[in-house]
Amino acid sequence: MEITEYFRWLTELEPTDMQKELLTEAVNPDNMKILVCAGRQSGKTLTTAVIIMWYIFEYGEPINALLISAQDNILYFHMRELFKKHPELVEQLTERSRLAAELVPIRGFETIKGSVVFVKGSTTKQIMGTPADIVVIDEACEVKNNVIIDAIGCLSGKLSKLILVSTPHVPTSYFVEWATEEKPTFKIYTWSSEHLPWHKEEMVKEKKKRMSRQEYATQVLGRPPTREERAFFPTKQVEACIVDVEPIREGGENSRIEIGIDFGSTSPTILIITERIGTTRRKVLFMKQWKGHPIEEIGPEILDIISKWKPYITKGDSQPESYIRWFNNHGRKVKSIDLRVGHKEQMMGQLQKMVREKRIIIPINFVDIPIALKKYKYVNAKDAKSVGSDIVEALAFSIYEPIGGLGDTPRMVTFPNRTEDIIYQ
Repeated sequence: MEITEYFRWLTELEPTDMQKELLTEAVNPDNMKILVCAGRQSGKTLTTAVIIMWYIFEYGEPINALLISAQDNILYFHMRELFKKHPELVEQLTERSRLAAELVPIRGFETIKGSVVFVKGSTTKQIMGTPADIVVIDEACEVKNNVIIDAIGCLSGKLSKLILVSTPHVPTSYFVEWATEEKPTFKIYTWSSEHLPWHKEEMVKEKKKRMSRQEYATQVLGRPPTREERAFFPTKQVEACIVDVEPIREGGENSRIEIGIDFGSTSPTILIITERIGTTRRKVLFMKQWKGHPIEEIGPEILDIISKWKPYITKGDSQPESYIRWFNNHGRKVKSIDLRVGHKEQMMGQLQKMVREKRIIIPINFVDIPIALKKYKYVNAKDAKSVGSDIVEALAFSIYEPIGGLGDTPRMVTFPNRTEDIIYQ
């Protein structure tokens, strides 16, 4: 049976154009390496299940298929559901593979004509030595890179087909690496879960509203992050810093307080206060933002905040110059930092390290700070501001402790390819 017709018969559904393309190309013997990079709930796993079923029951020769997943094997779950719809297929299994006459065993099955499906976990021990004409790795982003290589080693025979299926949410995975190759070595299919008949548009809109741009691109559009887009502050690390506590001092009224201010003439001016706890941790105590007000209006209020909190130091951007000039004329209450001479790289590196090591305490009521951190994309000081940069840079100013002191131009900081590693030279 032609495979798109087989899909209709097996699932009792009409395939989308994306599904039709994958179904057709998957049975093309010239396509030996297939990568399905797709948004969540886009039909990728069901389609892959149909492909395996077609090879098991419709292909001219017996084959061995190895199914691997880092989590519960949803691919195999779909296959079991398809067997429930078609008991006539159960009759084609060996007696040993039948369970209660209508169910298929969870560890795989064998057909009377000699095809075998192996269902394995994502460890080298589980997959080594398993012969396979087809290897399918579901949620491939979450499977360790060395296990993927071990799985490829299981392939043999004239088919030797490798199918990787995943949402592209792990930037360091082989899946994302292969999905973003300049000269692709895989046949790549990028699927969006937008505008699909089984999704309510209202829920898609809600996702777009709540997710960062990159989260939406990955989770919904199925687009892997480019090198530039990979999160500077990963979502899991940011959420680990959010604590259900009150924004009050933990060290008493004499604890060390530092203020950071990101000035903006057209963009908002943001002021954030943090408490230094011990020598390594910081807690956010206060945040305020002003938009569309000149320094002559907001300056006195900032001075009142400084007078009330009595910080150890107040740090702010040296730009715009008119803002710093105003503070110089009113008592030099703000230490200006020129981000154009190397401070920004070091300052953002310190904040990134503190977030990664969960040394920033963000009380739960400061909802704007985690949102800004998740959306932040690093840009050089000479470039335009990125999304969320005002809040993030105010927080960074507050915690900043430059090597060599604030009076010097800091030593160069190198951002390597993986932004989670900052190297001080």
